[in-house]
Amino acid sequence: MEGGLTSKRRRTGLRVYTDLEKAKVTLDGNEVGALEGGQFSLDDLSDGQHSLEIIDGTSQAKIVVVGAHDTMPLIQGPLEVKNLKAIVVTNGPQRGQILSSYGPLPALMDGKQIGALSSTPLELPNLLPGTHDLDVGTGKDERKVSFQVGAAPALTVFLSADRNVGNLLVVAGEDGATVLLNGRKYPRTTKHGQLVIANLEPKRYTVLVVKDGFQKAPPQEVNIQKGQGAKLIFALQPVPTLASLVIAGATPLVEVLLDGKPLGTIQQDGSFSVANVQPGPHTIELKKDLFKPKELQRQFVAGGSVRLTANEVALESATPPSPALAPAKLVVQTVAGAQVIIDGRASLAKRVPMGVWKSLRRLPVTIPWRSWQSLATISRKRLHSPPVEFLPSRPICWLPCPSSTNMWWKLQRNSHRGAGQGSISGE
Repeated sequence: MEGGLTSKRRRTGLRVYTDLEKAKVTLDGNEVGALEGGQFSLDDLSDGQHSLEIIDGTSQAKIVVVGAHDTMPLIQGPLEVKNLKAIVVTNGPQRGQILSSYGPLPALMDGKQIGALSSTPLELPNLLPGTHDLDVGTGKDERKVSFQVGAAPALTVFLSADRNVGNLLVVAGEDGATVLLNGRKYPRTTKHGQLVIANLEPKRYTVLVVKDGFQKAPPQEVNIQKGQGAKLIFALQPVPTLASLVIAGATPLVEVLLDGKPLGTIQQDGSFSVANVQPGPHTIELKKDLFKPKELQRQFVAGGSVRLTANEVALESATPPSPALAPAKLVVQTVAGAQVIIDGRASLAKRVPMGVWKSLRRLPVTIPWRSWQSLATISRKRLHSPPVEFLPSRPICWLPCPSSTNMWWKLQRNSHRGAGQGSISGE
């Protein structure tokens, strides 16, 4: 025990593959089962030394092995066979051994030479998990088999009676998958992700692998030869149960919601995608500050994708247009009929309330000379006013007093040569 956790101990697994039809399997003198389809398996061989025997009439094999959990099993003594040829593979963590009842014969594993196979164990260093292909001998003595390396140690036995049959290894990667040979269902399903079909008549087969909840994989063809093992690998893919949403050309940083629940935000390049949408009708909502929200109704199908274009996801601005600015108005209070000169252009003045003067008293105003005679009498003198412009031909300008409705200021030009500056005075 370490850190409060107990690691699971893995016992040795036993696998027997043969072209014998009705052989019995005994372990330490006790019958543990019969071959089924030319194979036998046991997943939890107890630790210690064991005697394994396979007997079918005059054909028999005896193998003595010592096993221990999490350790590569070791073969003790020679392989004892009668009317059979045996190849035995043992493996543990990243290590293995291979030996045979005949040889020596050249051997390749996964297409690479590993040495001469014989009754003396041949080391297989750095043996990685997975399915490995073994090719032993040449010509009429050539034999091809495949074995699997997993997390647990294992003893794999291949026995051949030199019958006119071959075998097929189907790798599906899933347990419980059904294999069909030329349209006929094989009675056993995959275990540990694979199935070995032994004692096949040498000929060409069409193989199909199916399993509920998985997409139908394309069928494959294989040619079975006498004494040879073939292998087919099927990549079963689960049937899609979800749909996806893909958006392109959207406004960056827009929030995306599905049925009111946030999914994420649009990327800076205007893209967005999510692949975990449940099939069925959904409401897609797009939201961003200063924009009007948008809702879209779409139907999602398992394994399908809903794609939204830039036109579909374009958002309308929520900011009202700026009102048109009214033209600036200049209000000058003076006598009726007087001329007000702005930028050199004259217009008739209209009378306005006296209070307007308080906000306009700093604007220069000029009126013609004839207007001053119609103004009221000035009763008080007002000084210190800002400068005011004058017409070249009219030296006097009048403005109403800001503090009295009955008082006017008389503006006298200081110079008699053209327009210029003047000051306010009262009479």
